[in-house]
Amino acid sequence: MQSIVNNNVNDSFGTRLRNERTRLKLNQTQLGNIGEVSRVTQALYEADERSPNAEYLMKIGSVGVRLDYLLNEQYLNNISEGEILESSTLGQVYSIVDHHCRDNQGVLLDVGFRRRVFEEICDLIQSEGKLPDDLRIQDILRKSA
Repeated sequence: MQSIVNNNVNDSFGTRLRNERTRLKLNQTQLGNIGEVSRVTQALYEADERSPNAEYLMKIGSVGVRLDYLLNEQYLNNISEGEILESSTLGQVYSIVDHHCRDNQGVLLDVGFRRRVFEEICDLIQSEGKLPDDLRIQDILRKSA
């Protein structure tokens, strides 16, 4: 009998991804196929050696992966219950971060910086009640630097 997975928000992204895969009773190949990546790439995500793009997250979210748990990391510790953003909104935020947090060569920026940008956008959504139509991503990027 498999033990219950500990869903600790202090775990790394890769650990939370593995927890979700295990909860859904999928192996790395199966979840990789859903996200349209190889088993090796899936393993690299779970080892925190690579970061997935927004398309991957939306695909795995469609089969029940809880994007709120997967993406919120420390952010969950700083908000009260009932204020957690819906998975679809978190997916949108992740897409924004994935698109804008790249250097001039298109390489993703440091994960700590991306996390700060993610949290800033989530805070903005919490205060506005929705993703603002006039999101000033450059201001957020400067503030997060």
